[in-house]
Amino acid sequence: MKSFLKNTILFLSLGCFFIVPGFYWVSSKIITPKAKKAVYIWGDSQMCQGIDISYLNAKEKYKFFSSAQHGAGVYDFLVFTELVPVNSTVIISNSRLVLIRPKSRDKNYSIINIPSLLALLRNNYSFRETALIAIKNLELHWHFYDKYSHYTNSDSIKKNPPLSAFEDLYNNKLEYLGDKENLYVEGLQKLKDKNCKIIALAFPYHSSITEIEKKSLLKADLEKFDTRVGDFFEEEKTLLLQDSVNIFYDRTHLNERGAQQVSEGLNQLPSKSTIINIVTGKKL
Repeated sequence: MKSFLKNTILFLSLGCFFIVPGFYWVSSKIITPKAKKAVYIWGDSQMCQGIDISYLNAKEKYKFFSSAQHGAGVYDFLVFTELVPVNSTVIISNSRLVLIRPKSRDKNYSIINIPSLLALLRNNYSFRETALIAIKNLELHWHFYDKYSHYTNSDSIKKNPPLSAFEDLYNNKLEYLGDKENLYVEGLQKLKDKNCKIIALAFPYHSSITEIEKKSLLKADLEKFDTRVGDFFEEEKTLLLQDSVNIFYDRTHLNERGAQQVSEGLNQLPSKSTIINIVTGKKL
């Protein structure tokens, strides 16, 4: 009887080990949209608020699908790199905020993906942290979208959170920053191995945040990140946003006007893997 129970438990355990990941692998194929000349987008809130997908889909010859979400973490990026097809065109956020944001504030809500979970464990995510991410992703949901609501235009920016919150974040040595950097680079390598054309958007910050970055304890770490990321790209370009009127919603996000200008700048996608540094015409 004991032998029977042991064998039954072992059989069920092995079944779960293979069936559950298999179920989510099949699900991932279903939730990844396919279209002729599809472009797949990933990023955090800067990407959500920084481009107008409805505009792009109305004006462009491509079909844009976005998995960008507020608070997206490196796990979400790894899952994205697993989901997109070989030879895809992808637009991703080259966001320092993804790196410096505390792990506890990362959304990490995509789908269960075993290679991505294992990558977390290899990069000093604890078993508990990784298990909580897996549990969160037990709920199936649609992963790609073709429209978002944007922050409304105004003549001045929102001052919340206060500058002191950014100063506190930038002036602490973050033990997880190197791990997140490694995971982001691992995702880039995955896209390169899949022969994807990668377009990375570096969204602008308000000048007050830029000044904090320049004097930050993290300055050298963030410059090293820029160097490692730059190795994956063939070109670097600048997209200038006209800011005769306010184009920021708050210190780190564009409003509708800013998103419109970025989208207009993407009317002609680069032919090679390219970093696009988005800058404003003058300091605010």
